[in-house]
Amino acid sequence: MKKFLVLIALMLLAVPSLFAVPRLQLYIDGGTYDDVTETWVTSATEFDLYVVGNGAYEEVFVSMAIGGVEEADGEPAVSVLVNNTPPAYTDWTWGYAPITFAPEVHDGGSDLAPHGIFPAWYTEFSAGEFIEKGGIGNVVEDSALAAGEPYWLPPADYIAGGNHLGEYKKFTISYSGASALHFDAYTKNSDGSIQYFAPFSHDAGAQVPEPATALLYGLGLAGAGLVRRFKKKS
Repeated sequence: MKKFLVLIALMLLAVPSLFAVPRLQLYIDGGTYDDVTETWVTSATEFDLYVVGNGAYEEVFVSMAIGGVEEADGEPAVSVLVNNTPPAYTDWTWGYAPITFAPEVHDGGSDLAPHGIFPAWYTEFSAGEFIEKGGIGNVVEDSALAAGEPYWLPPADYIAGGNHLGEYKKFTISYSGASALHFDAYTKNSDGSIQYFAPFSHDAGAQVPEPATALLYGLGLAGAGLVRRFKKKS
């Protein structure tokens, strides 16, 4: 038994890169990766959101959560269009994603764990089935280099001969009525609870700058204040 365990350990050391790429990742084309918040961010109200799946999944879901609106404020009048295809998403649920699983008390394990944005008004859409279409790398450059991974930044295409097989899909997001949106990707168990989800270091967010901030940005004086951190909670 001891020799068997040693053999397994040596095998793992020999192929560390096989286990370094997350099952699911998110990326915003034209966005910036914030090393402090560990989030892809943008100040645009229309952008391309990439969902990257490392492996084959029957169905992947993406939640969209609204920042800065409390439950007491009531359901917000926010409209989100996906791939410029009506109808827009205008119905919002308060609580924790996923939308098909809502225990009375959030236990941090059955639904999406708190990470700044939740509980929040949110909805979700299906990204569909993912297959092992091509080589998938790590979309976060720093963590890719640290793990010795090939760095694949969408939409640069699949990595030829990559060890991590999966698929990526692009969704054009446009929204109005919200100052901030936050995105998470996950798969579900048969009871509707979270199965796999994109690590919080691979999520995405968008925030519209305040008018005064936008003016300063236009003058080239305050580019750093455009994106607010969705602080991760322990």
